[in-house]
Amino acid sequence: MMLYIWFIIWYNQYGLFFISINIYWKGYFKMTDTEVKQQLKDFFVNELGVDANELQYDTILFNEGIGLDSIDSIELVSFIDETFGVQTSGIDKSNFKNIDTLAAYIVAHMN
Repeated sequence: MMLYIWFIIWYNQYGLFFISINIYWKGYFKMTDTEVKQQLKDFFVNELGVDANELQYDTILFNEGIGLDSIDSIELVSFIDETFGVQTSGIDKSNFKNIDTLAAYIVAHMN
């Protein structure tokens, strides 16, 4: 789990300043299956250039599916680790079949 803290300082029209402290504890609030699926889909579309109209949650990702390659898999593993805090190196490749299987693995292994 990671703890993020940031401060925002601003002044009002009377010259008084205020400090806002924001705290976010990554990993404390577990994401739902639907939220994980949407973040994965957004990653495929925005970062890997997959056509959103062709990508459904059950679309095969590699080989006969949308044709992701080994470079895409490296980016995907990095994204999952950084975004969800889940290690995917060395897991069975059946977990990478589609967004549904990826999301199920991620949700099951989130802290």
